[in-house]
Amino acid sequence: MCCNKAHQCFITLQTLTSAATVSLPDSARIRNGKVTSIFLRRSGTLTLKTAQGTTVASDAVIGTAHLTLKDLNGNELTSPIPLSSLQRDFNAPEPLHVMYEGIDLMQSTIVLDFAAATATQCIEIIFGLDCAQCKPN
Repeated sequence: MCCNKAHQCFITLQTLTSAATVSLPDSARIRNGKVTSIFLRRSGTLTLKTAQGTTVASDAVIGTAHLTLKDLNGNELTSPIPLSSLQRDFNAPEPLHVMYEGIDLMQSTIVLDFAAATATQCIEIIFGLDCAQCKPN
């Protein structure tokens, strides 16, 4: 958890690129909260690792992937978003600012060109949340 004035709390989730269509793990904080931003790290020529030591999918894999967020009723909150448009680095540090509530990550999907990925890599997405604990008094 990270709290400050510019952004509030962040949740980092990952899913293995083990199929052409994957979902993210469930998160009660995302499902019940307000998502205010979404972003991914850009790898460029580097090999990135998650906090758990899993290799993050390369930019070539991310370049083929699209994210569709759905709500608890299965309704699409977004049309497919190219994951590459969510990547951030020192040249483009600000995450995509959104205001989504009730995201069901189990129904949301990432579709990718499976030929570009391996089952040992993962897609790591960082969600910013509006957090009641971080609000100033």
